[in-house]
Amino acid sequence: SEQSQGNLFFTKEGVGPDEQRALFTSTSEQSEAVVQKIPVINPPEYLADIPVEPKKDFNTQVLQLYKEGYSAQEIASQLKTSVQEVRLVLEFA
Repeated sequence: SEQSQGNLFFTKEGVGPDEQRALFTSTSEQSEAVVQKIPVINPPEYLADIPVEPKKDFNTQVLQLYKEGYSAQEIASQLKTSVQEVRLVLEFA
């Protein structure tokens, strides 16, 4: 039974069960050796000359511009949003 199952997986004629096991073992050992030889690459890190500042919250931007004297129309234009959106922020602030 074991030999008949072995024949299902091995098509080489004249290869006995012991030789078949040796084929599997040597293939597995070679695969492990190859995996262990692959070097780990650590790419260099690059930092920007000018650090990127995170974008301010929309509400914070609206309020800051309003305190600087900009109108709702000017704020909406600068922040690329509707005047109504700017007015809502100012109303609930």
